[in-house]
Amino acid sequence: MTGGNSWWLPIPESAFMHLQLANRGVTPFKVIEEPTAMSTVQNAQRTVAMLKGLGASGAVIVTNGFHMKQALTDFRKEAQRQGTRLDFVPGYA
Repeated sequence: MTGGNSWWLPIPESAFMHLQLANRGVTPFKVIEEPTAMSTVQNAQRTVAMLKGLGASGAVIVTNGFHMKQALTDFRKEAQRQGTRLDFVPGYA
């Protein structure tokens, strides 16, 4: 989960989303948070670096429909910029 502080939550967006996944039965320790990004570009930069460091092969990008194209573009560009071959696929909440 990635996302920093927002005007509408008292906690980082990543923590809020983490709680929402736990409420839906996802085991909390299987979720990694990145609580500092303040934009989609920063989400991509920080998450790609984390995934690269973990040796991951890709991730599912979960966002709303109107934002998916931009999110996938940002994450794919960042993976290329960081010189890693990560596969990003869309997932809708």
